[in-house]
Amino acid sequence: MTHVVAESKEGANQQQMKIEQVATAMNEMAATVDEVARSASVAADTASEADNSASGGRKVVAETISEINSLADEVSRASGIINKLEAESQEIGTVADRHG
Repeated sequence: MTHVVAESKEGANQQQMKIEQVATAMNEMAATVDEVARSASVAADTASEADNSASGGRKVVAETISEINSLADEVSRASGIINKLEAESQEIGTVADRHG
């Protein structure tokens, strides 16, 4: 009987050790999960900042394109005015030559 009690006690001790090992492993896994969650949160924040920067960049590019288009329109109008002035200058020159 003493032998059976000793074996039972040994079995209980081994189970206790295994339970403690499992508990330690679970605590380590929980800590790892927390670290992964923190890393994921940092990655999400970084991605959000990158998206905001990209959005800001797109806005600047769109504004620049708009300004370039406005400038192109003004240059086109100025070119038309210069061409008209050139034509009128030639007419004035022709009239002056006839009367001169």
